[in-house]
Amino acid sequence: MRGYAFLRGAMSLVEIASTVAVVSLAVLFVTWVGYPALAVLIARFIPRRTPRVATGAPPRVSVVIATLGPEAVVRTRIDDLRRGEWPNDLLEIVVTLDQATPAADRRALVELDDGRGVRVIDTARAPGKASALNAGVRAATGDVLVFTDTAQRFATDAIPRLVAALDADPSIRLVGGALYLPGDSPGARRSPVEWYWATERALRAAEALIHSPIGVSGSIYALRRDAWCDMPDGLILDDLWLPMRRVLAGERVGYTVDAHAWDVRRTEVARETGRKVRTLTGNFQLLLLLPEVLVPWRNPVWCQFVMHKLMRLVTPWCALCFLLGSALVVAVTWPRLTFLAAAGATALAVLLRQLAPVIAERVTGGVRWAIAGNVALAQATANALRRRWDVWT
Repeated sequence: MRGYAFLRGAMSLVEIASTVAVVSLAVLFVTWVGYPALAVLIARFIPRRTPRVATGAPPRVSVVIATLGPEAVVRTRIDDLRRGEWPNDLLEIVVTLDQATPAADRRALVELDDGRGVRVIDTARAPGKASALNAGVRAATGDVLVFTDTAQRFATDAIPRLVAALDADPSIRLVGGALYLPGDSPGARRSPVEWYWATERALRAAEALIHSPIGVSGSIYALRRDAWCDMPDGLILDDLWLPMRRVLAGERVGYTVDAHAWDVRRTEVARETGRKVRTLTGNFQLLLLLPEVLVPWRNPVWCQFVMHKLMRLVTPWCALCFLLGSALVVAVTWPRLTFLAAAGATALAVLLRQLAPVIAERVTGGVRWAIAGNVALAQATANALRRRWDVWT
């Protein structure tokens, strides 16, 4: 009888574990495959809006950059912007220095201020990116505000295309551009994070056709001056908070794949993990600063927000539940198979390393990126629970 009771208990445990594993796998599939595929499919059947023909003189554009330096990097970024197709007499570059900018770089950067084409704003008393951007916008004189970082380079027609996208539809007050990474260059091999950004560009383009993308890239976006509102101090994600404010105000956010920004840095696991921790922590912070995004009748893109942002926040826990549930089912149901599977996986890894090192390296790299992404999300969750928002660097 005891053996029978133990067997019944074990079977109940297996049923629970298998259910947990199946549900977790379903959530992962819907989040990372089902929703993006459905959004792209729906977007194909949405009639394209006829662009409005712009009239009148081109507007004055202010490019706002919040930076920590160094001076040489900022100077290179300014030169890149000036080489673009937008007329320099209608272009203003506002560089705002964060509190953490080293003193030597601060002095050198202040000297770049010529009072006309380049403005340098010292925000030594206001730490954080949001405060730096607020100060930059207050100093800017342009009718259109363009935001970017120092680590990217614009295509020469990036600013004209952003301005054209704003002019094309009066319901759009903010528009994002497309960020490309080094692996997106012709002939280059993409890393997992570069594949992620490729799918993210496609998803944002589809969401923009449906209504609005859930966030834009902080490296390239623009908005009309009268659509700006000061951001709260300590805000992490200006490129999520500003778009959602516009959507909650009953407006639309646009996205143009034709406006390109290229990141000059190679994608590395350590750097991308740190960036991911910051952005994911910012997602949690947004829920506290803009709780209206969680209310279906207040948020016109509620379904998109839930699928694009909230569901991704449970990814590591679903992955963990799937692995533990699957392992428990196999261990209880086929105990010998568990040992054979472990031994077979070890042997396969050794053979791949010896006979096909390139394939082995790609597999190892993919696993490394997957682990890093889930660790970043777990760390971001811990930051949110502790209300630790000072993660911008």
